[in-house]
Amino acid sequence: MAYVTFLTTSGQRMAINPRKQKSTFRSFQDGLIAESRIGERNVSYEKYRLKRGRPQRPHSAPIAIVRSVQQELDRLRDAPFSNFDEDLLSLTKIRKPTRNKPKCFQWFRGDLRTAKVGDFSVVYTCCTNQTVAADLRVLLVRIGSWVPHQRAARYFVRPVKTWMGRRRASERVRPAEHKRTDSFVGYSGETAKELFSYPADDQHAALVAGFREAIQRKAAKRGERSLTVQERVVLAIAALEEEVNNGGFDQFFRNSSRSFAGQIGSSLRQIRCSRMAEIADQAVRTLRLPKLNPATIRVRMNVDSAERDEKLEKCDDLFYKAQLRQNIAVRLYEFIRRNKKAMKF
Repeated sequence: MAYVTFLTTSGQRMAINPRKQKSTFRSFQDGLIAESRIGERNVSYEKYRLKRGRPQRPHSAPIAIVRSVQQELDRLRDAPFSNFDEDLLSLTKIRKPTRNKPKCFQWFRGDLRTAKVGDFSVVYTCCTNQTVAADLRVLLVRIGSWVPHQRAARYFVRPVKTWMGRRRASERVRPAEHKRTDSFVGYSGETAKELFSYPADDQHAALVAGFREAIQRKAAKRGERSLTVQERVVLAIAALEEEVNNGGFDQFFRNSSRSFAGQIGSSLRQIRCSRMAEIADQAVRTLRLPKLNPATIRVRMNVDSAERDEKLEKCDDLFYKAQLRQNIAVRLYEFIRRNKKAMKF
């Protein structure tokens, strides 16, 4: 009996049988994707719908969508988008009913909710802070499970046929009226070959973020064992840069990114950031753990230690100074290009 293992940002590891737990398996996939988009930039849904030719709605509740959702909606035909637009406003009247929150969503960051909007499933969160000027923030939109795969083409722009005559997956379809530019905005289901086709000039960080999300989707769909060594290097370094820049090495060891602590030094050396590798190894040594794994790190970080905190803060300062000389995004992207064959998605 095959099980798929999920690891959330909160550190929870869940094993699910996709055949016997189809609903839970699909909800976990949606939760992982939505959770990875919490940090994305917001787009005003009202401005977006006006660009799509929809009439202005007076006194409507403000709704925000993330960039990835904007690109998902760009692939919708006008007719299904009109139906989606009419039903989306009803979400602002629901607020926070418990029935809209699957049990498995308790393991994810953010107050994630799910709802059916016409033929679509939406994962969203209710905004309670003042930093987001909206009542709802939509993180994921997909066709509901009740829509047969053969009918998916009626919702999206006409897909292109491959040389064997079979249609591509709908998530890789591009709108016919939108010409692809050299500017990479955000990941929307591209293959590795398509990501490599973008020029890297002044957009290394955006491309690295695209590769990271693609690898995370692959891990969510096929399991972590499907990842190559080089793909794990990308996830490790991207997690390190994100966590340390937000809250230092202390945050890196407290969040689920601690699963990369054992390999972070060697990963930095593989992308030729030797100075940062020394700093990361120094931060790992401050934990003084004979056996390094996520469980032992979590136990050690739960114990207060002024000496450890002081040493980690020094490592933070050294890391920030090293970033001025060694651009992680540029070197990580060069590593990805050197290992094109290992990027299998």
